[in-house]
This record gives sequence, C-alpha cells and structure tokens, in this order.
Amino acid sequence: MKSAARLIAAVLLLSSCADIGEVTQFAQSSQKIGDSFADMAAEAERGCLRANEFVTKQNPVTPLNCDWYVNVNPSLVAVSNVLFTYIASLGQLASSDTSQVGEALDNVPGNLKKGDPNISDDSLTKASAASGLVKAIAEVWAGGYRQRKVATIIKDNNAAVGRVTDFLSEYATDQFRQTLSHEKEYEVIYCLNTASPAREPVATALLDKMCVRDEAQLDTKLDAVKAFQRALSVIKSTHEKLAQESDKWDMKELSKDLGPSIRDLVKAASTVNKAF
Repeated sequence: MKSAARLIAAVLLLSSCADIGEVTQFAQSSQKIGDSFADMAAEAERGCLRANEFVTKQNPVTPLNCDWYVNVNPSLVAVSNVLFTYIASLGQLASSDTSQVGEALDNVPGNLKKGDPNISDDSLTKASAASGLVKAIAEVWAGGYRQRKVATIIKDNNAAVGRVTDFLSEYATDQFRQTLSHEKEYEVIYCLNTASPAREPVATALLDKMCVRDEAQLDTKLDAVKAFQRALSVIKSTHEKLAQESDKWDMKELSKDLGPSIRDLVKAASTVNKAF
C-alpha cells in the first residue's frame, strides 16, 4: 500500500510539472547567458588596466579609474547571480539552497554606494530589487514546480525582474562597454602616436599588426557586451509575457510566442561565450 501511495504521488507530481516545458527552455537559454556575466565583468576590469598602460607622455589621455571594478564588481556579480538563479529555478535548474546567493546580497546598496559615490538612487533601487528574487527562488521549490504556482510566482516578481534586468543593462554592462571602448580608443591613439615608419619600419610594422589584432578582439568583446544587453531585454520582455498570461497559460501558444525569444537568447549566448 505504501509503495502504491508513493507511486500515485509521483505520478501526480510529474503531471503537475509537465506543462512548463517552454518555461524550462526559457530558463536553459537564459542560464547560458548568465554564466558569462562574471567573466565579462572580470575582462572589463582587465581592459581598464590595459587601457591605462597606453597612458604615456606621448599619449597623454586621462587614466581610467580601475578601482571602480575592485569596489563594485562583487556587488554586480551578486545581483546577476540572483537574477539568473531565479530564472533557472523556474525551469527546475537551480538548487533549493539560496544561502549563497542571499548572503552575497548583504548590503549591496551600501557597497555599491561606497564603491561608486556617483551611483544614482534609481540604480540603487533597481539593484535592491534582487533581494525579493531570493525569496521567490525558495517559493518555486516549496511549490513543487506546479504550473499554477510557478505562474503566480512569475506574476508576483515581474516588477523585480524588470528592475534588475534594467540595472544590469543600464548600469553594469554599460560600464563594461564604456571601459572596453576606452581601451580601444586609447590603443588606437597610442598606435598612431608611436608609429614611425620612416625611422623604424620593422618596429612600426609589428606595432601595426598588434594594433589591428587587438582592435578586432575588442570589437568582438564589444559586440558580445551589446548581445548581453539585448539578451537582458529579451529576458525582461519574455518574463513579462509569462506574467501577463499567467492566468491562462496555453503551452501551444507559449511555444509559438516564446520560440523567437528563446532563439534570440541562444544566439546571444553563443556570441557572449565566444568573447568571454
């Protein structure tokens, strides 16, 4: 009798979870994007340091403040981890243990303000919205991944997802973009100022080769940052669509509606992962 009861319970659980396949695909494709954030943040910091190597007497450009990354990056990574752990949890891809992502968020607004005194109140408010997603992760697990429960959680947390994606796009990744753009600009100016084809033709040829190679690599990284920002926009809009239709999910309609978004996320993940 006990075995039969367990079997019936298992069948009921599976039947309640079977109808969120499209949500799982959305979570999987989003996770491939989120996995790259920490590497992208670290590369932007290295780009800042590389940019300052081109500040010389012959190339007197303004040094970048690379301490920004030391002070702010941990909080950015913490906010990103919470967002993508939440999205992963919707597709049964995340652990029920929220202690690590939760602890990393401790005093994020204070740390951001300390690391960047110029950060706006609007950005701080958007970053703070990540704390609500930690609770949502636990609720997904507690709800047993039942379609109705997942739909309710998505609806209740849609505003927070919108704020956090905006924060990561408008504040975090835009800073990465600016830094890598400065690195490219500083190196281009350095190459122009240092080249001396008449006096040192061999050295100039080698310098030109290095500069062309580096510029191509930086263009690839900048394209990847933009792809990440587009992916955040897709995640925001897809989550909003799921929230708007939470009372009447239809898997056939969801498959048709979410298909293009999922393909966009897969394409963006490929671009980002190749660069970082």
